[in-house]
Formats: sequence, structure tokens, C-alpha cells
Amino acid sequence: RGENLSLSADETLQLHARADLDARGSRESGAIKGTLGLDGSAVLRSVVITPKLGVAVPDAAPATAAREPVPFAHWSLDLAMSTTSPVGVGPDGADGALVPDLYLQGSVGEPVLLGTVHADKLKVVWPSGASLMAAGRIHFTRERPWVPVIDLAGAGEAGPYDIRAGIFGPLAERKLLLSSAPPLTTEQIVLLLTTGMAPVPAASGEIAPPTAEQKMSTEPSWLELDKGRGLLGWGTTSPDEAAPAEWSLGSEPVGYDWNWR
Repeated sequence: RGENLSLSADETLQLHARADLDARGSRESGAIKGTLGLDGSAVLRSVVITPKLGVAVPDAAPATAAREPVPFAHWSLDLAMSTTSPVGVGPDGADGALVPDLYLQGSVGEPVLLGTVHADKLKVVWPSGASLMAAGRIHFTRERPWVPVIDLAGAGEAGPYDIRAGIFGPLAERKLLLSSAPPLTTEQIVLLLTTGMAPVPAASGEIAPPTAEQKMSTEPSWLELDKGRGLLGWGTTSPDEAAPAEWSLGSEPVGYDWNWR
């Protein structure tokens, strides 16, 4: 048994555990069972989405360091991880709450994380300063070990617009579903969230507050996060509906980085 054990500590994550474990076996084989209570843990940064123009190509693949033998690598794992209170997000813990319901299985040499992290009131910030409050779940599955599958929905305001968003899919293949009231195109919403530039100035009087019917009838549209179409220059060519969209800004691909700030 142990209290307040530090499992991980860096500028983003402080992971503490209360351990109640049972380990039995020999050097060649054995099993570790029990629970890890993650109370006292904290995510120290908020989620921020920033535009990314192009990807730097390294000159050469980095050399891979030789892996050191892992002691008791063949021992099996069966550990339940949870908390009695939500894990806070952000510098002061006010940017959301995470409730883990996770299991560490596999072996000491090749652990597999399974289960779900429930997210509530998760603040997602865009470069313009606009923020969405999201809630949902993040799943870890055996089919794609250590690749979280995101299922979040959120809402917020950007200028005079109400914005709704849904984020779905594996982290490396995630998609963002955006809609607004009054209705905007996906490109206009992305421009608004990224630069703060509203398609119609709020002071012009041309935008009235959205009605309940407008909010219900707004058609959402898909945007692949790693293919944000020309944020500053779309409409320069005629779209070909039969061909898949190649979204770009100039000659470089446009995407988004998800970070903790």
C-alpha cells in the first residue's frame, strides 16, 4: 500500500496515486492486481486549438535508443484506476473536470490502457480568444492501444454568434462538426474562431440575435481538423463537387494542433 505516490510530474500533468496492490510471482512470471486511486492528480493546462501551417520534414529519421530490459516484463497487470472526486483542469482547476474509469492491463513490458475518461465543462480555447465549453467521453480501447477515441460536444459564443461543436473519432483521425446561429459556413466559423474576424461586423446592425427556430435548424457541417480549407482565400477556384476537397492555404497544408496551454 502507498499514499500520494508520484507516477508522473511535468508542466502539464501531475499524476498522484494511492496504491493498494498485490504482487505475486517469480522473476520470470507473475501478476500484479489491485487499485490505483488517482485523487490529488491535476491537469495543469487548458486545451487550446491553434492553426498549423505545414509540417517540418526532418532531414533524417532520429536514431532510436536501444530499449533497456524491463524488470518483470512478463508479469500481467490488472489494475483499476479511478478517483473519488473529479480531476481539475487548468492552472486553478477551473477549466474543466475529468473523471477516470480506467484499467491497466496487459503486462509490465507492454501495458494496455482501457476504459473511459468522462469530461465535463472542459474549456477549449481558440487563438481568437473564443472558447467552447465541452463535455463527453474519451475512450481507450484494446483495438488501438494508447490512442484515445474522442466523443465530445460543446457550445460557446464568438462575437455575435452562438457556436456549437462536436469532436469525434480517434485522436489521429478526429473530425470537428461545427455549426452556428445565425448560420455561417464552416470556413466562416473557422475564420471567426481563429482570427476573431466576424463575416459581418457586429456593430452593423445586420445581425439579429438568433431565434430558437434558427438554433434548431442550423445545419452543421464537417471539417477535418487536419485539412482546414484556405482560411484567408477560399473561393478563388470553382469547386468540383465530384472531386474530394483539397483544402490548403497557399501551397502549404493547413491543420490544427491540440495542446495544453
